[in-house]
Amino acid sequence: MVAAFAEAIAQARPELRDAALDKPLAMLLFGMMNWMFTWLKPRGALTHADMAPVVADLFFGGLGAIRAAAPSPRPLSRRDDPVIAEYQP
Repeated sequence: MVAAFAEAIAQARPELRDAALDKPLAMLLFGMMNWMFTWLKPRGALTHADMAPVVADLFFGGLGAIRAAAPSPRPLSRRDDPVIAEYQP
């Protein structure tokens, strides 16, 4: 899987393969996505569908490419969300 994504990165940006960054970038992408389980909760304020374009924008365009969008409607209020409540000051 990593090799397939590394190849896609190299096709989009050949100079990254020349600099031996295609595979490390693919592994960074997978690392970013694989750790989402630690904080993205099924009943949280954000859904996987909310985060998919954020991950893509961040990977392909950096922080400047992130577009803030309203989260999907959720049954819980933000106040009742245990993940959000845990990080309230």
